Amino acid sequence: MKEITIGVYHHDCWGSESSEKFPESIATEKGPVIISELGDGQKKVYCTMEVNFCDNKQRDGYLEYIKKHPVMGECNVIYKKDSKALISTTWEGSTSYGTVMGKNCTYTAPITQELGGYETHTVIAKNPNDLKKLLGELEILGEVKMLRVKNEVEQNNPYGLTEKQAKALRIARALGYYTWPRKVGLEEMAKASETSRRAFQENLRKAEAKVFPQTIRELGA
Repeated sequence: MKEITIGVYHHDCWGSESSEKFPESIATEKGPVIISELGDGQKKVYCTMEVNFCDNKQRDGYLEYIKKHPVMGECNVIYKKDSKALISTTWEGSTSYGTVMGKNCTYTAPITQELGGYETHTVIAKNPNDLKKLLGELEILGEVKMLRVKNEVEQNNPYGLTEKQAKALRIARALGYYTWPRKVGLEEMAKASETSRRAFQENLRKAEAKVFPQTIRELGA
């Protein structure tokens, strides 16, 4: 199993172009990235980013620039303070995030936009062939750099979960499915995983059937 960090300069992307224009800015993904299919390979993407700057002048110039970017549908500034801003963004187009998630790869760190225009994606994959396929598809979107490769020891999987089942559990937990009251339903979680509602529900139920009985036994309940 390998963990790799990939840099992608995504052509016609507000993230790559803004970090190139403002090279001292560092934008970091906060929370889930929500992707909806529009057809013809185009997607609608929602993402919240925290952006750090060298000063307030650069911060204000950056915010003005991305609000006017051609692909940006909506950009809301949640707050800006002390050379930092938190923004929620919605745009339409192709997305490297969806490409990564479709290649049996799992993110191990937030996406960042830095390094003179490169988005950084840190992912882990069991099969080296999945990484080769991923790099090939990312090159369709733009310029790709391999920034780091790290060999990882495969973690113990006591519940015998498949990758799809583990992914369904991670999404459910991250989006607040197990909170009370529930913050999200099956439709939203299926969109986040880029699968059908039926497929997501099946993977989640199978994962729960493996995890919950063993957890209850360990608690002595």
